[in-house]
Amino acid sequence: MATLEKVYNKSMATVTSQKKDLAQFCRYLTSDEPGSTFVQQLKQKNHKLYQRLAVTFVNEHRAELIQKVTTVRSIADALYSKKMVDNELNSQIQAETTSQDKMRLLYKALDSAEAVKAAFFKLLAQEQFPLVQDLAKKKLRQLEACDVDVP
Repeated sequence: MATLEKVYNKSMATVTSQKKDLAQFCRYLTSDEPGSTFVQQLKQKNHKLYQRLAVTFVNEHRAELIQKVTTVRSIADALYSKKMVDNELNSQIQAETTSQDKMRLLYKALDSAEAVKAAFFKLLAQEQFPLVQDLAKKKLRQLEACDVDVP
């Protein structure tokens, strides 16, 4: 029983740490300009943490991103140029008439690899930073409501 308790305590500590990391990430997103010093340093010094936080952000805001991203065409083109979206999917995305349908298709590529989601997040932050800030504020309020210590 002691081993089960240790595993539980360790997993709870990990979850708490991840929530604190996400809260700090959201706080900096809400207070910084695009290409903020914090986010740039995080990408350089701890790329795995940055990628995990970017992926979490894209996963948790899927519905809102599908509804609100308006620059899907240029983001898909940028991902295509990085060979993260294949030609067929990029053509399908470009052929769709609404941004929402374009985003639904783009999520097929985003769901293929975490690196693709992280690249999408970076492009989204460059092209639609106010949307990223709004979603980060929303997430920060949720985390604060759950009583997560926000540094």
